[in-house]
Amino acid sequence: TFPPRIAMKSPDAKPSLPTIAFIGGGNMARSLIGGLLQAGATANQVHVAEPVAELRDALARECPDAVLCGMRTGEDLAAHYASADLFLFPSLTETFGNVTLEAMASGVCALAYDYAAAAEVLRDLENGLSVPCRDEAAFIERAVRGACDDGLRRRLAERARASAELIDWERVNDHFAGALVRVWRGADNPAAGLGAERTLGWER
Repeated sequence: TFPPRIAMKSPDAKPSLPTIAFIGGGNMARSLIGGLLQAGATANQVHVAEPVAELRDALARECPDAVLCGMRTGEDLAAHYASADLFLFPSLTETFGNVTLEAMASGVCALAYDYAAAAEVLRDLENGLSVPCRDEAAFIERAVRGACDDGLRRRLAERARASAELIDWERVNDHFAGALVRVWRGADNPAAGLGAERTLGWER
């Protein structure tokens, strides 16, 4: 269960600055956080989950304000999600990573590439932020905008939570069944099987 907006910021956090959460490690973390800092983004904390061990010290040295949280589970994980104002997920290796949905369910504005699982649930500037796959410059630009535009971030966070609440197992099964029907009826009838997807709002 991922309840929205659990306050878990440090006592030193400045209310005027957002808290950015990030899951990933190694060179990806260093590249993204370094790009955000160079672009002038300011935030209270950056939570980095489970960075690659040999790069942990380098990340801590280059990004001294980062909080390296390590592996989290259960309510502790939910609290880390919900304490954030903006969630960044730049992975290109996850097929159906739950992390984007978990952040959305926590009422957090999420940013990811328009790829794999994130492409199924995120709509840019509708219920979150997304950029073309592998466009790191666009990712950083969107992250800076998300960090700096409080109104946009809050609006997308509310819609993210609402979107996540629609994705239960019944609707997921309907979506899968709709895909099977389309295959069975053939590509000549693209409308086949869309009924279930319209229930979800997943048709593209």
